Parts: sequence; C-alpha cells; structure tokens
Amino acid sequence: MASISSPTNPPAHQPTTPVSPLLSRHCSLINHHSTHRPPSRCKPLRLGHCDAATLRHCDTALLPQPSRAPLPLPPRPQPTPSRSSKRTGTTRERTGCVTCRRRKKKCDGGYPCCNNCRRLNFDCVREDPRQPAGPRDAGSHPPAPVGETTILPTSSSTVLTVPASTWTAPTLSLDPVASWPGAAGGTDAAINRRSLLRYYMQTVSTLLTSTLENNCFVSVFLPMATESPMLLNAIIAHSSSHLALRDKSYEVLALQSRCNALSSLSSSLSSQERDPELDLSCSLVLCSMESIVGDTGISWYQHLLGASQVIRSSSAFPHSGQLTAADLGRFLSTFEGRWLLRNHAYHDVMHTITMGARPLIQGYYWHSPEEKDLVDSYFGLASRLIYLISEISVLNADMADSASLAERKPHDPGSPSVSRSDFSQRAFMLETQLLEWECRDSQDKHLMAMAESYRAGALIHLYRVIRRHLPDLTATLARKISGPVKTIIESVEQMPMRCLPECTLLFPLFLAGGETESQEYIRIIRQRMLDIVNYRHFHNVEVALAVLDELWRLRGGSPTGSPRRVDWTDVLQRRNWKLALT
Repeated sequence: MASISSPTNPPAHQPTTPVSPLLSRHCSLINHHSTHRPPSRCKPLRLGHCDAATLRHCDTALLPQPSRAPLPLPPRPQPTPSRSSKRTGTTRERTGCVTCRRRKKKCDGGYPCCNNCRRLNFDCVREDPRQPAGPRDAGSHPPAPVGETTILPTSSSTVLTVPASTWTAPTLSLDPVASWPGAAGGTDAAINRRSLLRYYMQTVSTLLTSTLENNCFVSVFLPMATESPMLLNAIIAHSSSHLALRDKSYEVLALQSRCNALSSLSSSLSSQERDPELDLSCSLVLCSMESIVGDTGISWYQHLLGASQVIRSSSAFPHSGQLTAADLGRFLSTFEGRWLLRNHAYHDVMHTITMGARPLIQGYYWHSPEEKDLVDSYFGLASRLIYLISEISVLNADMADSASLAERKPHDPGSPSVSRSDFSQRAFMLETQLLEWECRDSQDKHLMAMAESYRAGALIHLYRVIRRHLPDLTATLARKISGPVKTIIESVEQMPMRCLPECTLLFPLFLAGGETESQEYIRIIRQRMLDIVNYRHFHNVEVALAVLDELWRLRGGSPTGSPRRVDWTDVLQRRNWKLALT
C-alpha cells in the first residue's frame, strides 16, 4: 500500500499548497466511506521571552511588554486542508464465491463451481459484478434496505445464508479433452483410474445433474464407492465411456473399463453376501452409461430391469404389484437409499413412454415426506409429475389389456370388463391433477421452467394415450395438444443454452417434436437437441433426433388427408429401436 508523506512547514509569510488526494488502484475495491486525514501537526513556536500565560494565548495575540519592544510574531500556522483519500482496499481475496467467503475459506475461483463447494457439495453462489464507485455524495446515497436472504440446505447439515439477489444460475464449462493426458495411451493402470475418477467428479457428474445444490452423483455415489470396488469400477466405466464419446482414442480404455464393471457386478450378484444398495447403485450407473452412449438395443433396459429386481428382492413380497413403505424400509431409512429410489423411478417412468409399458414398480414409492422440498438431481422440482406420468402409463397398459381381452373373448360373460366411461374418468382425473399442479417457488427459474415443460410433456403423453385407444377423439385432442407443445417451446426458450437443468430436457423436447407441425418449433427443437449432442455428448439425444428427423420427413412427404398420421412409434418399430429418454 502506498504511503502518504507528511508535508514540511512552508516558509514564513507563504501560503501552504494543498496536496492532491491519491487515486485508488482498483476501482472495484473502493470503500464508499472515505477517510479524512487530520491536519498535520506544526512545530511549536519558539518565542524568546514568553511566559506560560503568553504561550497559552499565542494563537490569538501577544500582549505588549512595557519594558521592551514587542518581538516580531511568526505567522500563524496555516492548518493543512482536510483531504480525503480513498482506501485502496485490503489484500483479502474478494473475487471468490460468496459461499467460501462466508465460511472464511480461501476460494480458488473455479467456475461454475469452485473446488471447495464441489468437494463439500455446497451451492457455489456468485456475487453480481460491482459497479465502479462515483463521486461521493452523501445526499445521493440513501441507506440500502436490508435485502431478503435465502437459506440454502446442504447435505452436510450446514445451512448457508446468502443474499437472494446475488444468486445466479450456473452454466456449464466443459474442460477440453486435452486437459486429461495419459488416460488414453498410458500404461499405468493406477494413473488411468485416478484420472478417470477425477474426470467423473469434475465433468461427468456436472453434466448429469440438474442442480449443484443436491448433486447426488458426487455426494452419494463417491462415498459409497470408497466401500465398494464394484461401484468404483462402474463409475470409472461411465467416465471412460463418456470420454470416448469425445475422443475416439479412449475407446479401448472404455471397453476395458466396461468389462471390469460388468465382471464385478456379476460376481456381486452371485455372492451370498450382498449389499442391495451397492448392487442397485451399480445397476443404475451402468443403465445411465448405456443410455448416454446411445444404445438402442436392450443393454440399458437390462440394467434397469436388474435394478428393479434388486429393489423387489429386499421386500417381503417381491412379486406384488406395488411396494409399500415397509417393503422399502431398507432404502427409505437412509439418504442414499432414498435417492437411489428416485434415480430408479426416473429411469423406470421414462422407459414406459417409448416402450408403451407399465412401470416395473408402480406407485409413488420414492416419495419421502421429510424430503418433499428437496431438489432432485434428475427431475428437479417435478417429483409429483413423475408419479403422474407413471399413472398415465398404467392407464395406457390397462386400456391395451382391456382391448386385447375384448378381442380374444368378445362374448365371454365371465371375463372382467372395463367400460369406456371408467377409462375416461381416470383420464379426466389425471388431466385435472396435471392442470392444477403448481410448481413450488425456487430461486432457480431454470428449474421451474424445466418443471413446467415436464407438466406439458405429461399432458401430451396423456392425450396420446387417449388418442391411441379412442381414435374418435382425434380432432378434439389435436386442439388440446397444441397448448402443451407451445408451453414446452416457451419453457425451453426461458432456459439458456447449457444451463444445468437442460440435461433432462429430452423427454419434453421429444414429445413436443413428435406432435408439432410448425417449422419454427421444429427449428427450435432441432437446434437445442443438436447443442446437447455437440456439447454434452449425450448420444441418446442424437438417436432421438434421428427418429424425429425421419418422422418430419415422412410427414412432409405424406399426402394431405391421409387416413393415418405417421407417428414416432412407427419409426421406432421399423428400426427395432428401444429409445431411452433419460
């Protein structure tokens, strides 16, 4: 910090020249309350013959002495003008995140999430850029009102209070592949595994989660992996597979890692000493991995089927339709187990849409009252909507079973029959619940937009089910579907490119793309899906876009007024693909 030197006394009978105030080096660190330097202290007057009384009044006048002539008076000392100097700030780092500064920890400034917040699974809150301070005017700066604060829950039982106005939604910043040297051609297996695990922590987990506030891909999977080499192998396989999608030189390493993960899972399932949570975690990691690499066969579905069997095997009645809270007590009693149930529910419900099946496990089994306001790593604020989507898939399966039974036994009085009015009543109740559902308020407006897109996607799914089994309502449903399609486009437009909740937008984008006829909507959907493919390297999105492109081409070439409209289910059936929307 620069120092200010004291001015010397001016010569007699000459005015003092004021010194200009020093300028601050960093405008962003200027304190609005400037300090004033007190007047410089002058040397005491040296008078030849002055008594104490004279000295006490030397600042006004000297009384004449009758015995001698008065001595010439030195000039009255001129006080140095009061000058204001702006503080140059402190040496303390003020560019870090608000979370680290409130915890009084040094922040490395990483973006979108610093290493401290990533390691502890805190919400890395950023401060808005400060405006340069102008001239100080006491009358023009009223006291700032006390702003509202937001309590951010974390997984470590720490509650951070941060100003609500300083929160900004994070966006992705993907490291280049060149920053991960040695993993592709290295011969040291330990170094390769460490590099791949670091890539999972810093890149893959961020690409998968819709929120950093509750990134369970780190806070749940990594602690469990310290206890299970099987789960660690699955995580490394996931990491290497995604890295191979970005750089083909990693394909051999990815294949080796997948073989190790499958071998470990097979050994665990055949063992007598099994941990259901670890088996379920490994199955879900591998299911996610197979989905992202763009598998259109049965690999991702087999892992999902295995995960559901692990959940059912822990209950007293594994073959029952719905599982109660008592059956799932082993999972509901822990934070890790509850998230594993939500993870499974997301994959399970999404698969019912493209495969036209009922959920492998029915019911709202993942719901936990103590975590009703928790933001999920996959579906964010849409937990209730995921359940309603599953109920729509159950309705679809029931209507298909009823139609099949009526074809086989049209005149069998002993066969159970469900009237059209019963199905219509169930559909009406589901539609009412979807229309009346309200997203809870959140400081992350992108999560709220994602939830609205899921609600609109659920309505499209419901109207498609009704249209499939009640074709006489096609004209009425076409008018109804146009509203949710528009809502999805508007919600997606509110979410900037590469924001975190974008990772799970495939479901609403795909359903909207399958119903829209607008070229502008088609352009928006294609552009967003292409950006997800090119930046996140989720190849199941590329598969879904290929299906939509063929659908749009076929509809464009079909004659107007054709009796049957081409659907994306026809494209999947012709290609014999099983599409994962997760």
